[in-house]
Amino acid sequence: MKKTLPVLSLAALILTSCANKEAYQTPSKLFASNPVTVNWSNTNSNKITSYQANVSIYSKNSRKDQGFIKTQSYRMAVKTIDGVTYSRIDMNEAFADGKFRSVISNGNESMIIDSKTNEIQARIAVPKESMDLSFIGNETGFGRMNLNQIRKESQRLAFDITDDEASSELMLSLPSSLFNNGDNLVKRISTVVKFDTVNETMTEMETKDIQSDGTSVTTTVTPVYNEHNGELIKVGSVTVIDTKVADKVDGFDSDYPVYNSAEDIPVLSDEDFEKLKESGNISVNNNVVFGDPSDLSNSVTVVEIYEDVKVNQTEDENFRLIMEVVR
Repeated sequence: MKKTLPVLSLAALILTSCANKEAYQTPSKLFASNPVTVNWSNTNSNKITSYQANVSIYSKNSRKDQGFIKTQSYRMAVKTIDGVTYSRIDMNEAFADGKFRSVISNGNESMIIDSKTNEIQARIAVPKESMDLSFIGNETGFGRMNLNQIRKESQRLAFDITDDEASSELMLSLPSSLFNNGDNLVKRISTVVKFDTVNETMTEMETKDIQSDGTSVTTTVTPVYNEHNGELIKVGSVTVIDTKVADKVDGFDSDYPVYNSAEDIPVLSDEDFEKLKESGNISVNNNVVFGDPSDLSNSVTVVEIYEDVKVNQTEDENFRLIMEVVR
């Protein structure tokens, strides 16, 4: 029986190395390479009533030898009209099976429509939590937040809230009972939202869940802001999803080689490579998985970048279909 050695071909190593040098390896490099432009109508008012942007989503897995890969792209629009916040997502056909689809929502119901004909393809009720938490979002939620309102509502609802003046941080812990609605597959352990009391912005939201098989998932969302004419405006976010799998996969020998980085992979000399190639005892692997192969734990980083941002310029017409149906 032929033995497949745990090495890469020299050619594969060279190709992987070159690709990684050109790839985006960090969120900061992604944002630096994709500068955001902001056009804010009526800058005399710092209240954001509508927000729209082109959204690009990139992801990276800690177990893979690659940089961030673009996984999604769409156009987003959000607007508050007569106290109701509407949202619309126009999918990029390149990431939607080549079809032009849009999703419109009023917070209670969502519609999937054909973007060209406006034909309604599906209507879906939006799941509601047991309590209204809209005060955290402060309407569209893309700029400064009303922290006084958040404090007031949190106290009224008896939420655990910590206001640390020394660190200028407001921390809100939400009861897990708000999110555990009979789903036996996933149980919410904790939900913590942090705010900067000086800039009046959300700085982080962390959730911890545990699945029925013991797998724990910690999701940390960090909004990214830019300053525009003295006002802070959200231009994206960085989300880290850290998954710890409780049980390991059976079938791996205790002496199975483990590579934690590209530097750990042995490099063959040209002579040894040719010998192995001629004997048929070598295989090429262009999708290296780092770490213990029996441990499926991993960390995925998802970066959202908002481009061509327009504030207070979205027309009501974008949401006309769902507004008419509701009436």
